[in-house]
Amino acid sequence: MTLKNYIILSLIGIASVVVFPLSVSAATIVSENMGVCFYDKSPTCLINDYSSIYVSKTDFGTFNVVGTVARGTHDDECQAHEDFDLYIDGKFYVTSTDPDPCEPGTTDIIKQEKYPSIILYPGPHTIHMVHGDHTNPLYPTAESVSVQLTFTSVPPVVVSCSMDANPVKINRGESAVLSWASSGAIFASIDQMIGSVPTTGSKTVSPLIDTIYTGTFTGPDFSIKKCSVKIDVMVPPTCSMNLNPTSIMSGGSSVLSWSSTNATSASINQNIGVVPVDGSASVSPLSATTYTGTFTGPGGTTTCSARLDVGTLPPPPTCSMDVNPASIINGESSSLSWSSTNVTSVSINQGIGDVSSTGSLDVSPSVDTTYTGTFTGPDGTVTCSAAVTVTSTPNGPTCSMSADPSSIVSGEDSTVSWSSTNVTSVSIDQGIGSVPVSGNSVVSPLVDTTYTGTFTGPEGTVTCSASVNVGGSSNEPYCTMGVGSSSLNPGQSTTLYWSSNNIDTTTIDQNIGLVNNNSSIVITPNGNTTYTGTFTGPNGTVNCSASVYFGGGGSNPPNVSLSKKTFEPELSFIYLSQIPYTGIPETLVYLFRIVFFGGLLYLYYRIDGRRWRVESK
Repeated sequence: MTLKNYIILSLIGIASVVVFPLSVSAATIVSENMGVCFYDKSPTCLINDYSSIYVSKTDFGTFNVVGTVARGTHDDECQAHEDFDLYIDGKFYVTSTDPDPCEPGTTDIIKQEKYPSIILYPGPHTIHMVHGDHTNPLYPTAESVSVQLTFTSVPPVVVSCSMDANPVKINRGESAVLSWASSGAIFASIDQMIGSVPTTGSKTVSPLIDTIYTGTFTGPDFSIKKCSVKIDVMVPPTCSMNLNPTSIMSGGSSVLSWSSTNATSASINQNIGVVPVDGSASVSPLSATTYTGTFTGPGGTTTCSARLDVGTLPPPPTCSMDVNPASIINGESSSLSWSSTNVTSVSINQGIGDVSSTGSLDVSPSVDTTYTGTFTGPDGTVTCSAAVTVTSTPNGPTCSMSADPSSIVSGEDSTVSWSSTNVTSVSIDQGIGSVPVSGNSVVSPLVDTTYTGTFTGPEGTVTCSASVNVGGSSNEPYCTMGVGSSSLNPGQSTTLYWSSNNIDTTTIDQNIGLVNNNSSIVITPNGNTTYTGTFTGPNGTVNCSASVYFGGGGSNPPNVSLSKKTFEPELSFIYLSQIPYTGIPETLVYLFRIVFFGGLLYLYYRIDGRRWRVESK
């Protein structure tokens, strides 16, 4: 509300009133002379006279008011008493009575000690004074009176303030005490929805984010002073960690990823160490592992975890198959038996179908038959075979072969044994070559290998087989190569076969080129030819060869199988296939027989003829 100031001076009298406008500045004396009052109208005269004063900004201050009266002459009797009533902006402040109104001179009527300090704000104000002159009713008198008001300026009030918080840093959810003090202010308010407050005080606050509190302190002249304090809110960090996938097999890997907010540093255990606050890494533990990340920020520390489950690969399947006897006469039976480890299903061909992982079965094939079992487990599939040779006459060749043990670890030995009846010659592949009709041979294959013996007698030829399964093979590259028949006549064909282990690519010369790592092809060479395969794997390259010769003899020439590996075996063997085979053509064998028996007949003729001639004499 705007204040208006007027100086109002009243003179009790009937005759006249003289009014003088007033102005105020610091330390300025303001006076108003008042005329005479003749008592002829009423016992008490109340004449109100108004004047105004404007207080400028520079004039602002606290003004002390002092009233004095200067008396003139008195006619006859004196007044009974004189009253002086002071109003400022319509508000009554004080009444003062002259104790001795009959004495001439100047007397203080409104004294400073009787009147409180008055605050005048810049702008117009109204000052209103009522002068009551109470005369003796029996004796009309006359008096000359003047009133003087003195407004003395004091310095303006200077507003000061201060604000503080304890503590100035808190975690989200905690509280701090906000305190403030001021001097010269008449009221105060604080933002952040706190509102009006005492000019000095305190309040508990709980901001959720960094907040600046500003207090506005107002002085009597509406001057404003502002003070502020900031409370930092430390927000705790948050984090998350994930694994994709969450479960692996031993030797596999997973991607560990993490993210965070309000974090300035992060570290992960399991020897990962310091990492960015957001990121990922590939992990390959050998066992189940829990990864825990520690994330630190201005608001504290938090942790997150993720668990990776690790399984172990199941062992590879193994198998063995055997027939007893391996050679039968048509109409007889043989016992087919098999065993395996780490398999979930087994199936045997030749119409047998699904069987248990270990078992036996009587079979009666009418012709030579090879039984092949397919053994499947969690870690793959292997096959094993056993062959039954069937003869049509009692004098036909029979054979049997076995391997002991039938399963070995790479680098170990197994003994291949065989026996036969009604045979005159035996040859076993896989580099063993010609052997006695019954016997055994120590072998050390690096991969699963089937040894097949060809047993030949006067009544024909039969074959028997024995297999050796190899587990835990070396990582070194390995290869073998061979031919179905190493001695050919012009225009004849044979089969070139090869196998390998730990090999990625295979190429064969003689214009054959890139081939599968384990396979065979039919070849028709034009002359003596050596086929060389180049087998390349992660740990090196090896070469293997097989040769074909023209002009050799025999209806069942031996096979040639050469192999090479990058490490030296503990024992060295010399295979028959490593000795050059000249071969004797089948026609030369028959020619030899004719010459041999002809020579016998000739010799018999000469001896018998000589005896006849002697006897005739």
